[in-house]
Amino acid sequence: MIEKELLVVDEAFKNKEELIYSLSQKANKLGKVSQVSHYMQSVLKREEECSTAIGFSVAIPHGKSESVKIPFVAFARPQPFIQWDNNNEEEIKLVFLIGVPKEQEGTVHLKILANISRKLIDEEFRSSLLQASSKEELYGLLTEVVQS
Repeated sequence: MIEKELLVVDEAFKNKEELIYSLSQKANKLGKVSQVSHYMQSVLKREEECSTAIGFSVAIPHGKSESVKIPFVAFARPQPFIQWDNNNEEEIKLVFLIGVPKEQEGTVHLKILANISRKLIDEEFRSSLLQASSKEELYGLLTEVVQS
């Protein structure tokens, strides 16, 4: 569900939309998303309803869309960190983008969110993600979460 090609480490983004677009494009190149614009609409609509910044300097944007062909999790550690919402001054350091086909929205989507959320409570784990020096190291940490 997560692949090294879906990891972005220490890249600069102007805002959350640019970051989400970049990760969505990567998912598209891997055949996980058929239409980036439709998927982006579902993610940004969700953001309008309620911010996906969950605390701990983490955001978990997600979208359930017919444009998603294969469930995926993409990850970004932006540098510099970004402000996720205008009404929230917290800088976001870790971003997990989840894509789930519309027909799997209840089961797969909730399982992924639960696994990621459970692990992110652990300060040591979040610290490991921030300090990882390579995509390979991050991939090892994230594989443990997404497949657990």
